[in-house]
Parts: sequence; structure tokens; C-alpha cells
Amino acid sequence: MNTVIEMTDQFGLDYYYVTVTFTADALVLQNPASNLRQLNCRLPMDELVEEPVSPQFWTTKYSLSYDKILYTFVDYGTGVIPYLKQYLRQHTQQLGHN
Repeated sequence: MNTVIEMTDQFGLDYYYVTVTFTADALVLQNPASNLRQLNCRLPMDELVEEPVSPQFWTTKYSLSYDKILYTFVDYGTGVIPYLKQYLRQHTQQLGHN
């Protein structure tokens, strides 16, 4: 599934267009095309922490953190957030799911 993510670290905020997939034990974020700013992240599901997000009327957001980086998924009608929540609910124990 493709979506936009906001990545926030000690250097600031960056936006990426990524493909979201899962392996047996990780959430994988990769660019779908080589001409985009490169991103290839493997986030172990057992180390993800769900973070609170302020409600916004124009879109839905869902945030996870790993290794001091905040990954905020932005749903622009693709259904990525329900997809993420359902998969993580089925495959992890430590996340509190809303």
C-alpha cells in the first residue's frame, strides 16, 4: 500500500512517499520509485511504540516511534491507517490500539 509519511527526528521533519509492507517481524517502508528521495526502513514490530496524534479535520494520522524517530502515517483516502492498525493488532501484543 502506498502513502505519505512524516518522519521526525533530531534534525526535523521530512516527508516521504512510500510503499508500506510487512515481513514476518517488521514493518517495511520503501520508496516505490527510484527517482524519489530514497528511503528503506525496516521497523521491528516488537520495538514499535504507538504515539498520540492530535486530531485533524482534513485527514487522519497515525504515529509510531522506533529508535528515536517518529513515523506519522497520513491517510489521504487510501485506507492505510485501518490497514496498519488491523495488521499490528493481529501480529503484536505490546501496542495499545485505538
